[in-house]
Amino acid sequence: MTDRPKQPSLPLDASQPLIVFDGVCVFCSGFVRMVVRLDRKARFRFATAQSPLGEALFRGYNLPTDSYETNLVLVGGVLFTRLDSFVAVMTELGWP
Repeated sequence: MTDRPKQPSLPLDASQPLIVFDGVCVFCSGFVRMVVRLDRKARFRFATAQSPLGEALFRGYNLPTDSYETNLVLVGGVLFTRLDSFVAVMTELGWP
């Protein structure tokens, strides 16, 4: 796993995992549709990177807000990006 940036001080409920994705990226939207389909317990919340919350999170983690190159996944207050974000989501969903 990669080093994780420090968590920004934003008022977030860490009890429910959050996926922040690029709302204009077809691949990212497809990933979200897959998670919704597999998340039978409705554990995940979703926000687009272009939303006020998404932009604040990207800025808070010192990630660029002009080009969204990764999804952000917050599980238990811990940030995951890139491949780690996919692994974190699949781990949280568990086996079918």
